This record gives sequence, C-alpha cells and structure tokens, in this order.
Amino acid sequence: MTTPAFRAMPAVPLRRLALLCAALGLGASSAHAQQREFAVIPSVLLTETLTDNARLTKSSEAERDWITQIRPMLRFDARGYRVKGTMDVGVNSSFYGNGSQHDSNQLMLNGNGKVTWWDNHGFLDLMATVTRQPTYAFRPIGGDTVTGASNWSEVRTFSASPYLKGRFSNTGTVEARLTANQSDSSTTVLNRLQSNVWSVSASDPRAFGNLGWSVGLSDSHTSRTNNRDVDHRSLRASALWLADPQVSLRFIGGTETNNYSSVDNKTTTIYGLGGDWTPTPLTKLSGTIEDRFFGTGYHFTGEHRGPQIAFQGTYSKDITTTSQNMTSAVTLLDLAKLFCASEPAATRDACIRKLTATSTGTDVGSALVGLQSGLANGFYLDRRLQLGVTFIGVRNSVSVIAFRSNRTTITERDFAVTEDITTTSSLRTSGGTVSLQHKMTPITTANATYTVMRSHTDNTSLGGSASDARNRMVTAGVSTRLSPNTTGAVNLRNSQGGGLASYSENAVYGSLLFQF
Repeated sequence: MTTPAFRAMPAVPLRRLALLCAALGLGASSAHAQQREFAVIPSVLLTETLTDNARLTKSSEAERDWITQIRPMLRFDARGYRVKGTMDVGVNSSFYGNGSQHDSNQLMLNGNGKVTWWDNHGFLDLMATVTRQPTYAFRPIGGDTVTGASNWSEVRTFSASPYLKGRFSNTGTVEARLTANQSDSSTTVLNRLQSNVWSVSASDPRAFGNLGWSVGLSDSHTSRTNNRDVDHRSLRASALWLADPQVSLRFIGGTETNNYSSVDNKTTTIYGLGGDWTPTPLTKLSGTIEDRFFGTGYHFTGEHRGPQIAFQGTYSKDITTTSQNMTSAVTLLDLAKLFCASEPAATRDACIRKLTATSTGTDVGSALVGLQSGLANGFYLDRRLQLGVTFIGVRNSVSVIAFRSNRTTITERDFAVTEDITTTSSLRTSGGTVSLQHKMTPITTANATYTVMRSHTDNTSLGGSASDARNRMVTAGVSTRLSPNTTGAVNLRNSQGGGLASYSENAVYGSLLFQF
C-alpha cells in the first residue's frame, strides 16, 4: 500500500506559485503609485517543543524528543485599486533532537487576491494554499505537524478565475466566468485533480416589479491522476418573487448531465425552491432545497453579527471534494472577519489580527477542527453541518466551532482509513473546538483551547466490526508582548487518542515571534 511521502522539500507547482506572486507583485507597482498601498511584512517564529511522545505511538513505544522549529514568513498585502489581496509564504524547518532522520522543511502558503483588469467589468480571482492535513482517519492526529509527522501530508490547492460582469435594464446583471482549479498532495491517497469550469449566469430580480428571473449554465471537466475523467453540466432557471422587502423566494427548474457513477453520461431533471431572509442588515438567512440525481440536495446558511457576537453556520448535502471542503470550513478567522466587517477599512485588519492572535503566533485559519480527518480521492456526497460563534468582551472572548460530516463515495472507493486499508464507502467525522482568551494586562493574554474529533466507519474489513477513532487535545498558555515587534508565549498540551492506534502525549512548548 502507498504511505504518505514525507519529503524534505516537497515538489511544488512553482509555475502556479509564480503566477500568484506575479499577480500580487504586479499590484506592487500600481499600488506604489496609489498612496503606497502595498506592503511586505517579514516575520520569524521560533518554537521549542519538549514532548514525551513525538511519534504518537502507544505508551510502551513512546519516545521523548526536543523539537526546534524555525519559520521565516513573508506577508504580501496589496490594497490598491487594481489589485487587492494578501499572501503569506514561508518555510517551517523542523529539527529533532533524537536524530536528523525526521528533520524536514515544510512549505507554507496561503494567498488570495482580486485583480481588476477592466474597470467595473473584468476581474480575476486568485487563490493558493499549501497546508498540512491528516492523511489517515484512523491514525493519531497531532496537535501540530511535527508530532505524529507520519500521518501528515502536504496538500496543495490553486485556483484562478477570470470573469466578466455587466448590467442590463435597470436591475439586471450578467456574468461569464472560467474557473481553473488544481489540487495535489504529497501522497497518492489524494491524487492530482484538475478541473475547468465554464459558467454563464444572468438575472433580473425586478424585471416585472416584485417578480424576476435568473438562469445559469455550468459546464465542468475534471481530470484525475490514475482515474477516469469526470464531466458535469447543469442548467437552472429560476422564477424570483420579492414577497417582502426582507424576504425573497426562488422556484427552480433545470437539468444536469454527469458521469460520476458510471462511464456513460446520465441526464436527470432538477427542481426545487429557495429563499432568502434578511431581517436586519446584520442578520442573513438563506436556504435552497432541490431534487437531484442523488436524491434531495440542500444548502442552508446563516450569519449574524452584533456588538459582541458573530455567528456563522452552514448545513448542506452536495457533491464535493476534499480540497473544496478544506477551503469552505468555518474557522476562527472567518468569524473574526465577520465580526470586524463593520470596522473602517483602516482598522479592519488590526481588528482581525487581535481576535485571531494565538499563544503560538500561528495562523488560526487552519484550526484542527476545520481539517478533514482523512483525505479522499475523487468525488463524494457529503452531508455536512458547520457552526461557529464567537463572543467578544472587554477582557474575555469565547469562540466555539463544531462540524459534523457524513461522506459517501459516489465514484471509486478511495477514502484513506488506515495505513493498511485505504478503501471504504463511507466515513463519518465530527469535531469541535472551544477557545478562551482572557486579557490579563494590555500586553498579556491567557489562552486555553479544548478540541475533540471523532471518526467512524462501518467497514468490516478493518477487523470484522465498525471502527472508531477519537482524538482529544487540551492546551493552555500565556502570551505577552516583549517589545513592539516581539511576542513570547509558553504553553502546555495534553493529547489523547483511541481506536485502532491509541496514544497519549504531554508537551510543553515556547515560542518567540519577531515581526520586522
């Protein structure tokens, strides 16, 4: 069987990385001429970890280790008229005290941006991430990517989407878009997947007073390494009714053609209904239910923000992929962006950084609960619930994030379950994180986090019965600003896991974050 390749310096599609850098770099010159709205912010994070179980093995085989991590990082921030976006790029170098065979260099990348190439009409959306994700659902998942390193894989996702927008009549809009996505990883558990999606949509919600219409056409082609290509085409037409200034309804009909479950294309009808309710400018609820080829599909979303609270939630059943779920997970960063949305542009970034600051100085956009507990090739039907809420006080803040997912493959049987068994038809995962922050002084903050995750499969090939894996992690620490550009932190961690591979781990780690 194939095991994840944990390489010293992973092979990265540098051409796509260069394209993203070039796009943001192009903004540097234009933003420089426009009030210098471009910045490069370098930083270095030094972390020392002392753990009593670096490999996350059973107690009789546990190995103590001292792990040093050095993470230089560059943040590119563009706020010009033509180019807007941010990109963090760096390398996390890890050095183990008990031998250099586990030393590694991990590329880190998180970027997104928008380029305006034709005023009010032509735009280009860009996104790129390189992250570490748990490979197998039923093996130990560490509190960082350097403990239990054999169960972490590098996952790379890139997207470029040029599109045109226009207006007609008084309230009509039209959009034509091409979206090119590519995802890849350092293991064959998640092979390369490349898709091109053409879409055209038009709508006029007030074409006949409170009545309107919309139509959308989408055509996608996905090629996959070691698997057959997948095509999907859909056409939807909707009648729109503005029943109330706060309520709008949609009546949906259409057709779709795909070859997800067979070599030959199959055509089925789509019909359903949807609605949007905006009781206040700070509260939005939306929902859609459709009858589709796999049964009833649905997508419900809700968000609310107030003086001291931000909430975001989704409940859906649809065809998706591993990379799509990674980029759509609710995280603390999303809640912070929602809470700070009403802040003036000049102070919005500072508001977000304040709410997402952790005791380690790391990016909370990839919080453990937002990850997949096991990678999967191809497409699958996912019933998913995601909730996130944060309460912000003068000195205290509490954030809760939870999710529940039931994934069933609709193409090949290719969920990663264990190192020996890599096929199962379904996988249920659930998890939650509770984060607490208490501001002790204007420069010192105490932090505590409780995270739990569980995976379950009914696959009897794992030993004759259903299998469960449980992971729990508790962290607590304190961070303080040592100078205007330096932050220090000390933390304690306890991790435990049960299932096919049980383990426990205790660790103490300290960090210094230098920003220049």
